[in-house]
Amino acid sequence: MSVTSSFTMRLFLVSLSLALLALSLAAYCFVQIPLIKDPIAAVISNLEDQLLADRSQLSQPEAERLDAHLRVLRFDTQALNAAHTNLWRAGVLGFLGLGIANLVVAGVAYKKHKLQNANGAG
Repeated sequence: MSVTSSFTMRLFLVSLSLALLALSLAAYCFVQIPLIKDPIAAVISNLEDQLLADRSQLSQPEAERLDAHLRVLRFDTQALNAAHTNLWRAGVLGFLGLGIANLVVAGVAYKKHKLQNANGAG
């Protein structure tokens, strides 16, 4: 077995190992990062329309406090959505892309190794 053949076999094994690790991490992130089924902003709007439509029974300080809490909820919802999107991109899609790239490198290294062995044996 030549030095280059040994190198391509090691490259294949390392790339395959990294691919399996990255794909496992992508699957783990997919399971751990929950899908947002109901947008929180829609739930807040629904609560406002159904339960908080009549604010005449609230005093001025209570109405202001309610509006402040609703603003905080809306802001936190935007931050949560941004973080969720970034986690999906980095976690699931990033590890998936890394895994596919390593699979491609492993495939090329394996083909090169087989070609080198065929040329060396013949």
